[in-house]
Amino acid sequence: MDSIKASYRKPQVNINWQDKSALDIETIDRRLGASLLHTGSLSRFLQAQCRGAFRVEPEAETWQRPLPDEAARLSQSAAETAFIRAVWLKSGAQRLVYARTVIPKTTLAQTGDRLTRLGARPLGEVLFAEDARRSPLRFARLPPGAALSRLLQDQGQAMTEVPWARQSLFHLQDAPLLITEVFLPELTTCLQT
Repeated sequence: MDSIKASYRKPQVNINWQDKSALDIETIDRRLGASLLHTGSLSRFLQAQCRGAFRVEPEAETWQRPLPDEAARLSQSAAETAFIRAVWLKSGAQRLVYARTVIPKTTLAQTGDRLTRLGARPLGEVLFAEDARRSPLRFARLPPGAALSRLLQDQGQAMTEVPWARQSLFHLQDAPLLITEVFLPELTTCLQT
């Protein structure tokens, strides 16, 4: 939590989110590109790719303020708290993807608190089983000075390369939640060619 608070005190570098049409897919490693553009359950996709060594490791499930760009995407006040779920998608001990979900209070009022108790269960299991609506994916390279980059560094993630990230706005029972996934460079070692 202290690392989140510290990230608010530093000047913010904005993340330049873009839709799929703005991506130069030819410049992205094809294995990484397949993961970025996958529209089904990312957890299931990685589980199939990693030949069963895949797991979800919770980092945090707590109430706190969303990062500024998350609050803006959810049309929420930057001072308003939301339920934040942060997990690592891993193959064995190797971190592959950092996934961060922001669930506004109004969403939980409609859907109940079941999304706050997932633990190591993939969120996609719930969203895809219940036919949640998904907005078009948005993509970005994660700049080093962005609050999300600093958050990852505070959690011990070395940022030797500028990783790709994607963001999805889901509606479950017409209530929004936001998922941001950061694709770490180590992901390509798990993906089949």
